[in-house]
Formats: sequence, structure tokens, C-alpha cells
Amino acid sequence: MMNEKGRAWISKLPGILFLFLILFLISWQYRQEERKESKQEKISAEQKVPAEIAEEFFPGHTELVQESEVLMRVEKGRKVVGSFIVTTSIADGVTGFAGKVPVVLALNTEGKIIGLRLLENQESPGFIKRIARKGFFDSWNDKTPEEALELQVEAVSGATLSSEAVKENVRRALTYYLQREAEGKEVRWMDLLKNGLGFVLVMFALLSMFPIKILKKYRWVLMAGSVLILGFWNGYFLSFTLLYGWLTHGIPWGGKILLLVMAFLAFFIPLFFGKSYYCYYLCPFGAAQELAGKIRKKKTIPKGYLKIILKYSRWVYFSVVVGLLLVGVTLDLTLFEPLAAFMFNAAGRWILALALTFLFLSVFFSRPWCNYFCLTGQLLEIIRRGKVNKSNRRIWIEWSSILILVALVLFVVW
Repeated sequence: MMNEKGRAWISKLPGILFLFLILFLISWQYRQEERKESKQEKISAEQKVPAEIAEEFFPGHTELVQESEVLMRVEKGRKVVGSFIVTTSIADGVTGFAGKVPVVLALNTEGKIIGLRLLENQESPGFIKRIARKGFFDSWNDKTPEEALELQVEAVSGATLSSEAVKENVRRALTYYLQREAEGKEVRWMDLLKNGLGFVLVMFALLSMFPIKILKKYRWVLMAGSVLILGFWNGYFLSFTLLYGWLTHGIPWGGKILLLVMAFLAFFIPLFFGKSYYCYYLCPFGAAQELAGKIRKKKTIPKGYLKIILKYSRWVYFSVVVGLLLVGVTLDLTLFEPLAAFMFNAAGRWILALALTFLFLSVFFSRPWCNYFCLTGQLLEIIRRGKVNKSNRRIWIEWSSILILVALVLFVVW
């Protein structure tokens, strides 16, 4: 006969299958929209420079001449006045915080860069505006492609993923323009240190899952490290925004190895071992709430109607957001969770206020965001949970709501 663990794992399969169905439908909906847009345009997104960008850099230009899938020549009358390099087709696997971040570089007739602009992307508009205020997009101005390629531009603290994606787009654009293979990247000791400490924390978290007393005694070190190293320093954390970006734009297998390892363990351990790894041991915002909670040891336990509401609040919140995505509503997902507050230099006031509110509530309630609203936590919980031979009304309600939601979406789509 099948043992208890085997039955528990099998009991998760319906939930996992429903989850994959939802993810497939969201991805399918997004890609259908992309196909519709591409059919409406005679010039593909890889080849097109928006008219307002072309006019901004070359006022009065009369024609954009396509020289390749990446390079466009700008003419005024019959005179060449400059060129554009568009990175959409050569940086397909480069993603920022929420998805691809293609750029267009403008060059004058002297071959110098006169500006950089972002093309359509899924990054938070608030983040992009704040990065722009730092002057990051002007870092390559007045440089020749050769000079710009050698230039060491630092990523914007608090917006690491987005700025690193822009840097990689620029590198690929310049490499293509110069028609030579990219040179090996210079070893950057600070990046090695950041990722090395990050891997140490990941291993610390793994070992903490075992009954090792000394690790439990120093759990506060793991929590502080998660906040400072993974959260503020690296900007590496799993969020619903990040996972949605990977779902719709693809997983960046070629980079962000630490983040990919964290994501793999976050899904693998709950699925096969039934334990909450990422949420309890590694999440920077969960750790921040736990540390804030140490201010007041005695926690308030919700009672009465509040207890009933909070019992289902996270599932309802998750269902509403997923439902809106399923029917094709465009959402700035960074506004639905406080995790982007770790990128405080670029985070908007709403995100910072949301984060501070839940940190304050953590003094009185145990990890309030994690327990009652976290979208990523709910997603991982669906994978983790497996109950055998137990009648659970809550699970029945949850999966019934999923069935109804999926049925409605299928009805609308087909």
C-alpha cells in the first residue's frame, strides 16, 4: 500500500494541475494580445522606433531607413542625420524586475551616443521615473560606441534588476553595432561578494530546516541577512510581479543565478517535502516583519468576525488579482505588494506606505502580510498543502471558486 507521504503528494496533484491551468491561461491571454498587436503593425516591434522618440532626437526627419533588424538610418531629405539601434530582437532573454526592458540608442553623424530611451515594457512607471531622475539613462551620452562599451556604469541602488537589464541591453546594442563578439566580462568583486553572501544565506536557510539547535539560536542572523543582503543589497526576492514577468516573458536562464536557485528551492521543497522553505526562512519582507515583531513578544490573536475575514483574506486577494489577469486586465502588480519597497530609491510612496504599515502591524500581529495578504505565499501554499482523509470546508470552497473562475474564463475566451 502507498505510504502516508505518497498519498499526501498525490493529494496535491489536483491543486497543482489547476494552478498550471491558471498559469497557462494567463500566459496564453498575454501572448494572444501580443499577436493581435503584431498583426496590426506592418513594421514589427523589433524594427520600429516610436515617432515621438525619432522626432525628439532628430526634429524634422523625413524617413527611417531599415538597415537591419537592429539598425535604422535616419534621413532628412536625402541627408543622413543619425541612426538608431533597437535592442528588442537581440536582448530577448534580458529581463528586469517585471519583464523585458528593450531600449533604443540614438547616435549622431559623428557616431556618438546622444541619448537612450526605453521602449514598451512592463516595469513600474514609478520605478522608471526615479531611475531617470538619477541620470542613469544619460550615462552613455557623448560617448562613442567603443568608449561606451568599455564604460563601467553602476546599477542604481534599489532598482538593481531594472538597471542591470538596461545595461545589458546597451552592451548588446553596442556589440552589435561594432560588429564584434562581446568581450568577456571583467570580474567584479563586489558582485561576487553580493552573490556569495546570498548563497551562504540560501544554505543557512536550508540547514535551518533541520533540527539543529545552534541554528535556531541564531535565526535572527538569518533574518537580518535576508533583509539586508537579499532585500536591500541584492534586490533579490520572489514576488508575484517577478513570477508573472517570468511567466509572460520567459525565465532569464542566462543570468541572476542566485534568484533562480531561490525560486527553484521555493517551489521544489514545498512540492516534495511539504515544508514552507522560502516564506519562513528566506523571504526578506517576512524576515523584516519577524524582526519588527520582536519589539512586542505578546501578539494579538484575531477573534470574532475579524478572524473569519482574515482566514480567507489571502485567498480572496489572490483570486481577485489572478482573475483580473485572466480576463486581460492590465495591472501594475508592484502596487499590489510591498516587496518593491526594498528598492526604496525607486519605490513610490504607496509601496513605501504599504510596507511601513505592515511593519507597524507586525508589532501587534504575527507576520500580517505573510499570513493574510501575500500573493506569492498563497501561490506556494497551493503547492505545499496536501491533506489526506480530512474533510476541509475551506479547501472545498477554494477549489470550487477556482473551478467557477476557470469555467467563466473559458466561456469568455472560447
